Amino acid sequence: MSAIVQLLEFLSQPVQEAFPPTPEEVELLQIIQHQLPQEEQVRLEELRDRCEWGELTQAEHQELIHSEDLLEQQTAHRLEALIHLAKLKNVEHQHSYEYRKASRAAP
Repeated sequence: MSAIVQLLEFLSQPVQEAFPPTPEEVELLQIIQHQLPQEEQVRLEELRDRCEWGELTQAEHQELIHSEDLLEQQTAHRLEALIHLAKLKNVEHQHSYEYRKASRAAP
């Protein structure tokens, strides 16, 4: 009975505890989870709202363009990190295997 309880406790642990990420995975996760600091996010939303209403000065318009360009670069960097992490974790292969398995089971 004790062995069953220990097994259930082990299985209930989050995957990260059972299999801690490698330093490379930690680095990729930090990139993927990166968000703009709150102050920058608020400013970006303000600029977007003012742009929508046509209330931006020329300097603010340039600031918005610059901010959107940086955000796009960060998004691309995050996607690259996500793809790299998926390859490290063999996610693509697992999903394609599950898809093929499900396709064969479908009538």
